[in-house]
Amino acid sequence: MDAHLRCLRLANDYERAVEAALNWARFDPLDEKPQRALMELFADRGERGAAMRQYETFRAQLEQELDAEPSHRLSDLYDGIRTGRWATNDSGGPNREAPKIARGVGSLVSAADRHPATVLVLRLIGTPRAEDAATGFMSALYGIALRYGGRIEHQSGMSVLVVFGRSATRENAPELAVRAALEAKTAGRRNRQSFAAGISSGLIDVSSGPEQPGSGSVAGRAVHEAYRLAAQAAPYEIVVSEATFRATRASVRYAARRSGRGDPPFRHVRSLHDDPR
Repeated sequence: MDAHLRCLRLANDYERAVEAALNWARFDPLDEKPQRALMELFADRGERGAAMRQYETFRAQLEQELDAEPSHRLSDLYDGIRTGRWATNDSGGPNREAPKIARGVGSLVSAADRHPATVLVLRLIGTPRAEDAATGFMSALYGIALRYGGRIEHQSGMSVLVVFGRSATRENAPELAVRAALEAKTAGRRNRQSFAAGISSGLIDVSSGPEQPGSGSVAGRAVHEAYRLAAQAAPYEIVVSEATFRATRASVRYAARRSGRGDPPFRHVRSLHDDPR
């Protein structure tokens, strides 16, 4: 879609470009990419008010649905449009020599996109009795992640990070993450590899260097929360965030336990509603 919009902008076909960006935004209403595209298109046409309203509407929607803020990159674009730093050339197209609206130093800084996702963190406990068992568990985990639309983004030491909904917004990403975690628990027991799991749903920042777009890393509050929940979970326990609980309570059975420190109770997965056991 990015390439399609660029072609329309180069052809000065702004009507079709705006229509395509609006359709994209309707498909992924919490993804920043179509919002940024619309803001730039409106600004290119000199419609600063429309560009600013697009940002303000998106920011309100993020706050209401995810209790989150737009990324610094999108906020900087808004500030540039508001202050006139986002310029257009005489033909009405974007001025590529205008000041870059981004934090950091030139192209050395990685670009970051923010969109909703669900993060699953597995904190491995102990070591399997044999190297073959460890290999068997990780092989099973890769297959499970792939089957449920997830992607293993990071493996370091005794932790594994899996992201669901990274490439595009998927409304069922929280449920897919829970199903994957339950299947991973079965694989862990079969391979004698114990683990504790944390699942969190929210915004993540996907960053990539200019030389390798689309690779890079993920970060954000959802990632930190998933690590925190995994650290607090007991062996073979799958603890979820409040956002994940709200998104999956119609299809997942949960139990709660107190942390003992006056904090809200942990919600951990018991089973799926469609599981007869």
